[in-house]
This record gives sequence, structure tokens and C-alpha cells, in this order.
Amino acid sequence: MARPQPVASVTASAAANAKSKFAATDAGDYKYTVHAVNASGISAGVDVTAAVSVAAGDGVTLTITPASTGAAATGFIICRSAKNGSEVMEMDSIGIDTTSATTSYVDLNEELPGTASMIFLPKASLAPAYDLAQLLPVCTYPLYPTDKAETPFLILAYIALAVKAPERVGLVKNIAYTGGLY
Repeated sequence: MARPQPVASVTASAAANAKSKFAATDAGDYKYTVHAVNASGISAGVDVTAAVSVAAGDGVTLTITPASTGAAATGFIICRSAKNGSEVMEMDSIGIDTTSATTSYVDLNEELPGTASMIFLPKASLAPAYDLAQLLPVCTYPLYPTDKAETPFLILAYIALAVKAPERVGLVKNIAYTGGLY
């Protein structure tokens, strides 16, 4: 399988949306870029032709048309600039809509580009909020052969975090970091 071709087109339109997090201080022009992705990689980005003017209470709807030739995309990476900025950074990723010829994404300013998210887990002594779930048995994997008496190997454990009390686990979004847009 090969990397996907860039999307055929991407259009954007701003309109009032009751769920919008765009405040008066966020009003301005935003640039968007969309990359197609699949298991083999990421395509070149395709820009929305002109910056989108956003007012307080607006949501921006992106309509993405995937490429019709080449390796198929399985999703898209949405990139956006800061208000009145020119540099775009990754904001969100979405799956492709297989029921339609296009995929829509609505930016409500809930995800800020160039920021990170963090999950807070309580101490185990406070509450049994999480546990480790074993997905497969522990196994060993031999590594390269050597001329020595010992044989190097790797121990593999397939585990996942199992959340048992989601009300005690916190998610903090849009944490600014050095080099980000915010």
C-alpha cells in the first residue's frame, strides 16, 4: 500500500452555531490545511483557498473531497492557524465518511492547534479508578544472536489502561507548550 494522494478539494464556510466556542476575542481570519492519511503515511496538505472570517458564535464547516485515484485515505488531519496567523499546525484528526462522497468537519474552537492534552489519573490509594488490563499473554521475543553465553531477548506484555471510575479521571485539553501557536 502507498501513501494516499492529497485530497481533491477542501472548502470552508463559517456560520452561526449554538455549540461554538469562538468568543469575541477569537473573531478574525483563520487558515486551514487538510492532509489525507492511511496506514502508509500522510499526503501533502491542501489549503482552503482563502482565509475564513470567523465571528463570535460561528462554527467553521470544512467539506473534504478525497482523491479519486491512488491509494485510498482512511482519515484526515485538520490543521488550522491562530487568529490572523499564517502558520498552520495540527488541530484534530478524523476518519473518512464512507457513506458519502465527502467528509465534513465542524470546527467549534474546542481543539486549539499546536496544543496538547493530558489525562489526570488519581493515586491508586485514593480510589480504584483504573487498572491495567492484559490483552495477550506475556511472551518473549529472541533478539539478534551473539557469540556470548547469554541470548538477548525481549519480554512483550500487551496491556491497556482500563478505566473503572471515569468520574475520577480528568482530561485537560489545549495545554500550550513551547513552539505551539497558543
